[in-house]
Amino acid sequence: MILNGRYQVKERLGEGGMGLVCRATDLRLNRDVAVKMLRPQYAGDPEFVQRFNQEATAAAQLAHPNIAQVFDTGRDGDTRYIVMELLKPFTLKNLIAHAAGGKLTPEDAIRYTIEIARALGHAHTHGVVHRDIKPQNILFTDDGHVKVTDFGIARAMSSTSSTATGTVLGSPHYLSPEQAHGQAAGPSSDIYSLGVVLYEMLTGRPPFTGETPLGIAVQHLRTEAPPVRALAPQVPVGLEQVVQRALAKTPEERFATATEFAAALDAARGGRLPSLPSASTAADATQLLSQATLAAQVAPAGGPAHPLLPREPQARPARPNPIATGAVVVVVLVGLALGVLFATRPGPQPPTPTTPTGPTKRQIVVENLQGKDLATERARIEASYREQSMEPPQLVEVGREPNPAPAGQILRQAPEPGGHIDEGGVIKVWVSSGVEEVLVPDVVAMTLDEAKATLLAKNLTVGQVAREHNDQYDTGIVIGQAPAGGAKLPKNGPVTLTVSQGKKPPPTSSGRSKPDIAFTPLVETEAGKRQTTVTVTLPAGGAAAAVELKWLKGDTGSPGGGIVEPGKDYATMIEGNPGSVLAVMVDGEVVKRIEF
Repeated sequence: MILNGRYQVKERLGEGGMGLVCRATDLRLNRDVAVKMLRPQYAGDPEFVQRFNQEATAAAQLAHPNIAQVFDTGRDGDTRYIVMELLKPFTLKNLIAHAAGGKLTPEDAIRYTIEIARALGHAHTHGVVHRDIKPQNILFTDDGHVKVTDFGIARAMSSTSSTATGTVLGSPHYLSPEQAHGQAAGPSSDIYSLGVVLYEMLTGRPPFTGETPLGIAVQHLRTEAPPVRALAPQVPVGLEQVVQRALAKTPEERFATATEFAAALDAARGGRLPSLPSASTAADATQLLSQATLAAQVAPAGGPAHPLLPREPQARPARPNPIATGAVVVVVLVGLALGVLFATRPGPQPPTPTTPTGPTKRQIVVENLQGKDLATERARIEASYREQSMEPPQLVEVGREPNPAPAGQILRQAPEPGGHIDEGGVIKVWVSSGVEEVLVPDVVAMTLDEAKATLLAKNLTVGQVAREHNDQYDTGIVIGQAPAGGAKLPKNGPVTLTVSQGKKPPPTSSGRSKPDIAFTPLVETEAGKRQTTVTVTLPAGGAAAAVELKWLKGDTGSPGGGIVEPGKDYATMIEGNPGSVLAVMVDGEVVKRIEF
């Protein structure tokens, strides 16, 4: 299947309620991509199609390192599709399932959540709300960074919401209370869903489970999540507080932005308690929600309950219990008496707390140092901060790693860009040690096998192997190499070899017929190359001849050849890039050129 003559769809990578995701080849740019095609049942809904097109366009405009890049959107007949960068089908859900104990370390959970929050922050500033944040929609790059997927489709799907009782659209385990209640989702809804994902990374399970989607949705509205540390005691208190705020029942109680969420996580990672509402205030707010606000939302005065939730019987006002009331009065009076007694009792007094007199250090935003030279950045940061009468951050080199990047270039850092540290704080960096170079040995006059073994022993590889006739060296002896012996190459770099085919055969008699050269019509391959079968036939009654196929233009090297006896033929299949030229040589003479 080829969409619009450009995207050749191949094997299926995954599927969901909305559509199928397949590997495909962009025939125009000759690269592999992922194509998401909507299921046919959604193609007939005009409202859905309109919103999908709007959101697909919006998603294509998002450019962020933690968002899966959208290359193109289009329609081929009734098939609507989105073309995205191809990522390995290994999700955050898979990572959690394979982690030790079924849960991630707090450090890894914070790192992934910060990257997701940054992606959401970028989307929110561009007017795009994800609406379906869950571990299954989080993929990874080869170097372990997060890629958020399914932007735009989530919003388009939510626009066709059903009102049937007991139906929960989206992913109920990660649904925000306002979404469960049928209200419009906004940036704060994404923050709540990300809080659920963080909870699952730390504890190995979502905060709410149930037998039906409806039962789970009701818990998002009415039930407080079990404390993180009750399921994962190793989680720091500050990180638990961040999760609690992200999972607040009302949007006003959550983080104002995804960027604020990331900053609180960064503070928790640094061992600091984030600036959050006190536990008593949060508890009071939750109590008000569960008793008053929720009741008003579920069953508004004069109207029916929201169709997503079951109707609750009206409770009668509770009558005061005189015994219980008396007991409360006694407890309060006893407490007051004890307070007065201990307050007037003489004894040692606690030391009076002193207020620090030194200057309070300011918070600074961590710059992106990756890809920059460590020495240069140290000098630049030092000068820049001194000009502002500020204490510069300290760049501490943690280690060096072999890498194709130039020696001294910063590969990664902690805290990551966008985080916050105190003025004069520490930024840890990992630096490239560059590519290790090795001395190329001289392998001329060795047999091909000896040359290969020598190069491998020196941590080098064998590149292309060309073959030529040579009157000085026997067949199979190396007669040339590039680069020459004594030069330097990066470790595991390739060395090109030229091997002797022995002496050039004597010319054929002048009376002998010329060899017959034939080749089949060129055909396109899936990889975008062109393919043909070349056949060289020698007439009977003559001498054996050396046949060699050699690229003259475009592709390089010799893709085939050998000694052909009279009356026999030599045939081989050749693939070449468009524009390449192949020479068919017999006894060193070009007898045919084939243009690819």
